[in-house]
Amino acid sequence: QHYLFDMESAEQIKNQITRQLDKDSSANIAVLGGGYTGVELVSAILDFLKNKPHKLRLFLFNRGNRILKFLPDHQTSKIENWLMQQGVELRMNTTPELNELTQYEMVIHTTGVQGTAVDLFSYENKEQQVNQRIKVDKNLLVSDSVFAAGDCAAFLVGEQQYHRPSAYIATIQGKIAALNVTRLIKQQKLLEYQHFDPGFIIPVFSMKQGFGKLLGIKLGGFTGFLVSKMITLIRIPGMRHKLSVLKKILD
Repeated sequence: QHYLFDMESAEQIKNQITRQLDKDSSANIAVLGGGYTGVELVSAILDFLKNKPHKLRLFLFNRGNRILKFLPDHQTSKIENWLMQQGVELRMNTTPELNELTQYEMVIHTTGVQGTAVDLFSYENKEQQVNQRIKVDKNLLVSDSVFAAGDCAAFLVGEQQYHRPSAYIATIQGKIAALNVTRLIKQQKLLEYQHFDPGFIIPVFSMKQGFGKLLGIKLGGFTGFLVSKMITLIRIPGMRHKLSVLKKILD
């Protein structure tokens, strides 16, 4: 089993798939999670397998009834249909048990975390809970001495709208919450969390399209794909990796 969380783990996954190709035998690959990472990974695997003879079957498991639930329905449907056309077998509303995963030669975990507010704190006040997330105030406080941040927190960003699950947002909130714990102990004024969501773009490699919203601007098609790759070029470490991504863009 593999867990995708950095460049090294991505290389390990690529090497494992290469070994499966070298064996020239049938193999089932299960990708768990139909969010940002899972869909991008599946599209990257399809791109890697392009023009290579293989006997691999690719499965994408998602616990919801559609992938990329944060995208408009028409974009989600477009991506789902394209994935199925490429031979990807979608398993919706499914969270496989460990014993069910033994039928797959390779299992890749890309699922995020879900807040467990009820289990952790057992709050009786249901008004403070939103889809297993705890409402927080401007200081990320739940109560007088309890802070929450990231996916388990619910920070109001609009009328009845809370911040979306995001590693970027979780990191910023985590830093503010940690500083506020220290300030609370020292009896100093707490910092206010200033919400900023730069947005997201999901690149679908072989499709050469990207979907999402960046700084409030909706992006789609090849423009979205190109913008996502430019952002990747800026963010990834090492010139070798940058050149590899650039070559992929130009191909």
